[in-house]
Amino acid sequence: MKKLIWLFILGPGLVLAQTGGLLPRTGPNFDRPGWMQPGLLVTYGDGIGQMGSAYLVTRVAPKMAWGLSFILTQSDAGPTLNVQPGVLYDGSSGPFFVQPQAVRNFLKQPPPGVQVLGTPGQIGVVIQDQDGVTKHAVRYDPQSGLITELNSTYTAPANVGPRRGAAVHQVLIGKRLVPWPNLNSFPPAAQVAARYQIFYVLQGGTSPGGMFTVTPLAASPPLASYQITTTGTQGYTPPTQMAGLPCLGPHYLHPALLNQNPLLEIADLGLSFQVAGAGPNGGVMVVVNENGAPFESLEVDPQSGAVIEERLSYAGMGMVVYRRLP
Repeated sequence: MKKLIWLFILGPGLVLAQTGGLLPRTGPNFDRPGWMQPGLLVTYGDGIGQMGSAYLVTRVAPKMAWGLSFILTQSDAGPTLNVQPGVLYDGSSGPFFVQPQAVRNFLKQPPPGVQVLGTPGQIGVVIQDQDGVTKHAVRYDPQSGLITELNSTYTAPANVGPRRGAAVHQVLIGKRLVPWPNLNSFPPAAQVAARYQIFYVLQGGTSPGGMFTVTPLAASPPLASYQITTTGTQGYTPPTQMAGLPCLGPHYLHPALLNQNPLLEIADLGLSFQVAGAGPNGGVMVVVNENGAPFESLEVDPQSGAVIEERLSYAGMGMVVYRRLP
C-alpha cells in the first residue's frame, strides 16, 4: 500500500516547513518586513511541474508571522497536497524569506554546528545535529529578503536505519495579496478531541484501515498543538504531534472560511478550494481542484468547524481513501 498523505498532515518531503526557517533561531529577532501582511501568498515551482509550494500568511506580529504551507506533488497516482499550519517568520527567516541583516550576522559569526557561506543575495547553510544534516542553497533579493530560488536537502542520521532523505528545488513564481478573513479565535472543534475511522475503496470494495485520533495538548495563541494517535493502520505513519491555527488544524476548518467562495485560489499551482454546497452528513462540502479536476473533498460542520469526512481520490490507482467520524 502506497503511503497515504492527508490534507492536514505533514509529509516527509516538506523540508522547509519542517525546519521552520532557513537559519537557526539564535541571535537577535528582527522586525518582519512591511510587505509580509495577512493575505500574502508566495508561490514556487520546480520548473518541471512535479512539485510546487505556496505560503499564505494569516496572522502577523512585530517579529513573527504565522500561516499555511502548501506542498503539491505529482505522481502516476495523481496529485497529493500537504498543508501545514505553523510559523512562517521567526525573527530571522522562514520558508520564503531571510532577514538580510540576520544573514550578514551569520556570515560573520555562525553559531556552533552551523556553516554559513556566501555573499549578500546568495548563501549556503549546513546544519548538522542529532536529527541529521540539512543543507540550503539560497538566492534572495538582498534588499527585500524575498527568496527567489533555493535547493534544500535533508539526510537522516545513519543510526535510524536505512538512510532517509528529502530534497526540494523551488523557484519563485509569484507574490500577491489574496482575500483572507481576520480570524483571532479558534472554532469550537479545535478544543475537543476527535476520532476517525479510515476506509479504503478499491475495485468496488470498501475495507476499514484503522483509526485516527486527534487530542488537544496545549494552546499558545495563535498556535495550538495536538497529539496524533493511529491504531490498525498500514503503510501510513503520520507525525505524533501537529500544529493548528484558528483557520485550520488536523481535524477542523474555521466555519468563517465557508462564507467565501472560492475559499482560496492558488492559481500559479492550478489549485482551487471551492465551497460546494451541502454534504450528505449535514455539513458543508469543500472541494479541492487541481487544474479544474477534483481530487479531494472535505465535509465540514458549519457550526463547530469539525471535519466530518475527508475523501482523497488516487485516479492513477483507481482508489479512494477517506476518513470520517464514527
